[in-house]
Amino acid sequence: MIKLVSASKRLLQAPIASQCICFNASRLIKSSRQLLNSVSCLHTNVHCNSIQCGKIQIQASQRPFPLWCSSSSQSATANDASDTTGSFSQEICSYKLCMLDIPGALAEDLGDLLLAEGATSISVEEYRPDNAPEEKIFANDPSSEGLKRVWERCSVVSYFPPDFNNADAVVVAAAAALGLSTSDFCRTLEEVRAQDWEAAIKESYQPVRVADGLWIVPTWCDAAKLQDNSWSKEKNVNLILEPGLAFGTGDHPTTRLCLKWLQALHIKTNMTTSSTNNTNNNSTIRVMDYGTGSGVLAVAALLLGATTAIGTDVEHLAVRSAAQNAALNNVNDRFTALQCGADLNAPEPMEAQGYPVEERLAAFQIVVANILRGPLVELAPRLAQYAAPGAVLGLSGILETQAPEVIEAYGFWFEDFEVKTEESWALVTGRRKK
Repeated sequence: MIKLVSASKRLLQAPIASQCICFNASRLIKSSRQLLNSVSCLHTNVHCNSIQCGKIQIQASQRPFPLWCSSSSQSATANDASDTTGSFSQEICSYKLCMLDIPGALAEDLGDLLLAEGATSISVEEYRPDNAPEEKIFANDPSSEGLKRVWERCSVVSYFPPDFNNADAVVVAAAAALGLSTSDFCRTLEEVRAQDWEAAIKESYQPVRVADGLWIVPTWCDAAKLQDNSWSKEKNVNLILEPGLAFGTGDHPTTRLCLKWLQALHIKTNMTTSSTNNTNNNSTIRVMDYGTGSGVLAVAALLLGATTAIGTDVEHLAVRSAAQNAALNNVNDRFTALQCGADLNAPEPMEAQGYPVEERLAAFQIVVANILRGPLVELAPRLAQYAAPGAVLGLSGILETQAPEVIEAYGFWFEDFEVKTEESWALVTGRRKK
């Protein structure tokens, strides 16, 4: 669930192939019961033995099976059920029906039909056989303007309430309405069982190696209990995070690009004696992290040797999350999180909090922003005014194809631009003109 919420910040610029497209949002929640069923799907384990085209083997159910489910799975469920009688963690909370290899042009209509049949939620994903290349479609690709942005072949994933027992009829009716035969596509049905979602999330978040000697470590990790505890070596810089609603857990390429860049600056050894500083104390390295999210970049900079850092974000929860993560890393006395507006029409956040001019203008030796192309371009004058002469700049949250536009927006104030990439994402770096 956290990963899904965190990733929403990138929705407008991420390849659609890395997302799900949800249709008819207003129809997804019909009652509080359906809401519970829909949301609980994010916190569950699915028990499924094997899937074949048009046939599925299911574990752990005693209800009537569709004709396309094998009988061998039915006999395997009685013991499982008897072992967990009365346990909430094993109750069926939803049924997940997947219709695979559907023509993209029919995917949205199929979703509407399934909603009409009682589905609590629908999503459309790319159907990609094993080893097939990803069909990349970008949400803001000008070449696709006016066209329906959907893959050639899709998977339509639907969730139904726990009393769902007519999968056969639903599949046949939906397919027939669109002129499809049930032999034209594959389908699967899975039971979704409730479990301790907090434990599941903790299991999914493990220490992330960003670069040699730099790790992101969730708060609950115990080196003694993990097979790979190389992150716990004393020489490493370990950034402790409480994964939450704010973007920035280290699993997105833009976060990794920024962290590697910060590490490569060698703040402790190189920057503290550089001429970028505009104060009398040449060991002062101040960081502006605009759009701080979880605070991951600002906190990392502090752990790597920066003196102080300011983090800003439009979301109140992100501001609070960043402050909490700073405290987890014992740098809260050197970090300040401020809420800001979404564009230049909003007050400059430091001025609004009463910071004097000398602490705001040309006052930072590192300026970093991992947000989106649009805000990066619009905020160029503001980010430029933060940077001291010779200060370094890091801009990310953009696709590689968007880097030239970002460089052009900052070219009046900065020079020595470089572009680093990971997958289809980019980091633009530069230096403030002196």
